[in-house]
Amino acid sequence: MKKTISTLLAAATALLLSNCAATPGGGMAYQQTRATQGAGLGAAGGALLGAIIGHQSDDWEEGALLGAAIGGLGGYAIGNEQDKAARYGRAPYRGPQQAPYQPQPYGSPKGGY
Repeated sequence: MKKTISTLLAAATALLLSNCAATPGGGMAYQQTRATQGAGLGAAGGALLGAIIGHQSDDWEEGALLGAAIGGLGGYAIGNEQDKAARYGRAPYRGPQQAPYQPQPYGSPKGGY
């Protein structure tokens, strides 16, 4: 179990650190994006929920670590998709949309009468 937590924590850290972008001057600059905000908020929320759930089984530290890793990964994924949507000038995916109902006049070919 500890190996799994260590692996998840390492993956979350790698994702968070991969969001730094190189500047034209050759240095590294921190770039605040929705992905980094989502990862931070997801990790904080996941740690809180993980600690609460883990406290029920008398192991809140492990629950907090696991919750932070899962929350951070989930927050990063959601924020990254929002960044892509903003970058390419499209609205984020909101699921299938149904066309509004338009009644057909009586006797029309689409009306079926």
